[in-house]
Amino acid sequence: MRFLTLHWPKISVMVIFYGLIALSISTFTNAQLDAMQHQVNGPQFVNYSSN
Repeated sequence: MRFLTLHWPKISVMVIFYGLIALSISTFTNAQLDAMQHQVNGPQFVNYSSN
């Protein structure tokens, strides 16, 4: 327990830091997936409308 109390501020900062990194990565990948879906779906919709 002494180890935890000694290093608790550092651990909490690391947890917050990695949480923010994970959050930014997940939002970035979601935006990328949306952009990819739009790129994939865009020409198909154009083809359907032209046909």
